[in-house]
Amino acid sequence: MDHHLKDETTNPNPADTEGQSNVHDLHGRTPKRSPGAHRYRTAYEQVFDRSRSLDQGELVAVNIDIPNAVVLVVGIAPAVRALRGKLAQLPEFELENVDLLETYAQALGHAHAQMTIVPARIGTSALKQEALALRDILLADAAALEARRLISTKALKEVREECRSRLAFGLLNLATLLRTAWPKIAGRPTIAQAELNQVETLVDRLMCQPDEQESVRADASARSEQRQRNFTLLVRAYEQVRRGVAYFHWSHGEVDCIVPSLYRGRVVRSRTSRASRAAKAKPETQAEGARAASQEAPSKASS
Repeated sequence: MDHHLKDETTNPNPADTEGQSNVHDLHGRTPKRSPGAHRYRTAYEQVFDRSRSLDQGELVAVNIDIPNAVVLVVGIAPAVRALRGKLAQLPEFELENVDLLETYAQALGHAHAQMTIVPARIGTSALKQEALALRDILLADAAALEARRLISTKALKEVREECRSRLAFGLLNLATLLRTAWPKIAGRPTIAQAELNQVETLVDRLMCQPDEQESVRADASARSEQRQRNFTLLVRAYEQVRRGVAYFHWSHGEVDCIVPSLYRGRVVRSRTSRASRAAKAKPETQAEGARAASQEAPSKASS
């Protein structure tokens, strides 16, 4: 604990140390840090390498409400720090569980936010930008043709939906719709054959692009795993702190006031549910016993 912990805790904002960043994002790139970085993001960056060092088999399943857990831990962190001197007396107790407890909670809060937001698709390819621009122009032209009843309203509606869900096939269907109606619209200033040829060429090139939705799903999976890693760090440290506090305060019944269980809501619901089921089962058991006794009585009388 010592030197390693001192390096990690005496400089809570890594942005203040120029040229010493060794934190990477989920894809191994070093993120840029700003002097005014939000403390939750700073905490995430501070323990990122530690979270990535966990083996897959060590990860704890996320089965509680993360925002509630973060608020709870951040709220009780000052009381835990006040007990640091006492906890230091325990043999083999790692004080970094106290020193990093709030940092772990803040890092988890940032990881949870990263997982729940819809990731922006940064760096859309020039090819896709061209296809989107052409799609918008041709759909606007097609709407004008629809208003003049030169193309089918139903067909155009289906093409619009296809353009939203699958760009390449939507564009192909749009070009086909306009070519089919070409005898009616030829000579009008809105659409040229060259544009339809351009659409079909773009579609052919788009079909060769990697599946972007697969990229989005892979990114979401990586964010979910990272949240689980930050959750594991918090749960491990918090449970160690609870054990340490229990050593000094168990007889006074104060441990749950100082460091409530992260799973307290789930435990209460479970006990309530069991008590409710037992209460319902008791009258049924009594009724069954009464019926059995009444059935035995006549047989005893006859014998």
